[in-house]
Order: sequence, then structure tokens, then C-alpha cells
Amino acid sequence: TICMATTGFCVTSYGASFSDINNVPWDGAVTYINRVADLSLMVGDIDAKTGKSMFRAKDHVTYCETTQLAYTLLKKTDKLKETNSDVVTRWTQVMQGYNIPAWAYECVAYALENNIISLTDVSRFVTKKNDVITNNYASRESVAVIFGKFLSHLYEINQTPALTFHDKDSIAQTSVPYVDLLSRLN
Repeated sequence: TICMATTGFCVTSYGASFSDINNVPWDGAVTYINRVADLSLMVGDIDAKTGKSMFRAKDHVTYCETTQLAYTLLKKTDKLKETNSDVVTRWTQVMQGYNIPAWAYECVAYALENNIISLTDVSRFVTKKNDVITNNYASRESVAVIFGKFLSHLYEINQTPALTFHDKDSIAQTSVPYVDLLSRLN
């Protein structure tokens, strides 16, 4: 989906310099990882022990990472709804209350402001137990919904789709239009 939505971008390909680029889950993934890195959609992170840039291709994605990625994708298309600096300020107290990391404030505030995510959604992003903060992993369905809601700025949502997946009955009815959108976009 990321690559399809960004096909109009002109990018000089340099290839990412992730130290773990050869530890990918499937053949061909390196091409896509380098493409999203070249587009500055995904930047990876720095390994605290080695100081090297890591992609972590086999790790689970968190809710905050998903929201950041979808937000960055939409931002790169110049299709963000009008926003101003007050949006982050307006939502900062809420995000602090839910232990959202500061690096995710802009994307989470935008998503809250534009009804892409709700307060109930944000309450699932991060948990704090015994003073330990954990960024929670997003399910495939949650990733599809977040991406689908962001991509609804670019594509029409079918409100009554018929999915053909074998496990379609396990998908929440409210998620079906967004799963359908991503399926239509391959």
C-alpha cells in the first residue's frame, strides 16, 4: 500500500543502510524496505548497543509506529487536512495521560483531531504497569483500520464491501471497509 500510494514521488534511490537489512522475512523485502527508507517514510531506529541503524523487519509493529507511518505516508502525498500548531498543544495533555511517547505526538494528535482514532483507540496504544511503560503491538486488523482511515483522504471507502478472505467472519464489521480498501489496493 505504501509503495502504491507513493508511486508519483520522484526519488533518487540510494538504498537504506540498515545494519540488519539481510534479516528480512521474505525474499524481495529489501527492495520495499529500501524504497520506503528512500522516501523517508520509515527511518528505523538506532541500536543502543552498537549505534547502528536498524530496521527490525521481523519485529511486531506498535500502534504508535503504525499511526506514525500512516501519517507520514499521507503527509508525503500533501493530502493532510488543514492543521495548525495548536493541534498538538490541544491534545498534549490527553496524550501524556495515555503515556504516548513524545515522538508520536504530531501523528497521534492529527489522528485524534481528524477522527481517525478515538480516545478508546489511544487507550490501547500504551500500557503502564508497575511504572513500566509498554508500547503495545497492533493487530493486523488494527493496522488495516488505521491505514484505511488515513488513506480515506486519498481513496473512496466502500461502506458495504464483501470480503473474500477465509477468515472474514473474524473481522469486526466496523473494520471491514478499511480491510477492503487495503485489499483493493493490493
